Amino acid sequence: MNERKNKAMRFGTIKNVCFVENIYTLLLYMLISEDNFQDNTFFFFSSKVPSKITHRFNYYKTYSFPENDLLRLPYIFLLRIIKFITYPFLKTASLYGQDNLPFTSPLVGFRKMKLIEDGVMNYSLTANRSLGWIKGIIGGPIMAQPPFGLSSAIEKIYLTGLGTIPKVIKDKVELINLSNLWMQCSLEKKQQILSVFGLTEKMIEDFKNVDSVLFTQPLSEDGAVDEKTKISFYATIIKDNKISIKPHPREKTNYKNYFPNVSILEPTIPIELLTLIGIKFKKTYTIFSTAVLSFPYSTEVHFLGTQIHPSLIEKFGDIRYEKGKIKRMDLDM
Repeated sequence: MNERKNKAMRFGTIKNVCFVENIYTLLLYMLISEDNFQDNTFFFFSSKVPSKITHRFNYYKTYSFPENDLLRLPYIFLLRIIKFITYPFLKTASLYGQDNLPFTSPLVGFRKMKLIEDGVMNYSLTANRSLGWIKGIIGGPIMAQPPFGLSSAIEKIYLTGLGTIPKVIKDKVELINLSNLWMQCSLEKKQQILSVFGLTEKMIEDFKNVDSVLFTQPLSEDGAVDEKTKISFYATIIKDNKISIKPHPREKTNYKNYFPNVSILEPTIPIELLTLIGIKFKKTYTIFSTAVLSFPYSTEVHFLGTQIHPSLIEKFGDIRYEKGKIKRMDLDM
């Protein structure tokens, strides 16, 4: 009885829940949430979110499940059974975040949630979910249907419009403008957001001195290519150009080992946040990162696309940049 009472007191201020796997979605949630997100939100983080960020929140839990579907299903089923005992606020809290994470479906259950954009995949939907009916029985309704808003459990989808919105989800979409959301934030909320990402005055000055930036991606970490091949892509881009590297937060590659004369920018700060505080880049380079579309000002975009290597097309599809938009050429939108 006392344990139950303590939990009620501990979680009494929780009104929202957010399921997060990357710092971009985390930033978007904080921008659309109330000023007191630190006190009223419980965050369920994937282990892919750096611990130095998760530790800056008042209420959170980090989950790490096996990558193999069959191996992680027992963990998902157990989480579905015990969720209300461990997290009683899941019965009433408003639910936000990403629907493609292994812990989202069992924690949401038969409730509804609001989806938050996490990149180009929100605009490149596939209608298939292998063994969906089995996964639905074990993990809940969201796992029974394809991710990124196609599930009937998703009642609203927050998108920034960085790509063509698929017709199948168009009725659920609410377009958001990050600059407008930032301007509407109180000074206290802005400071909280900067603090979450550990953005200091010195870092801001370092970013101000950068003209050209290369946005790398976790291609080797995601198994698309090996590290040697990944580095060869970026070596071709860098050559003799004066470019700073902005690593992806999930990357394990030490770029200083390969490019000792190139400045490496802090990877755990969303580039969108730098834009919001007035940092401007003249040139941006990437293979297919959506970060190059996050600027509300004109920048010279160098976008290679996944067609530079067959393994990238096989893993991510034929992603290209045309007329200011990122498109999946292999899908009929």
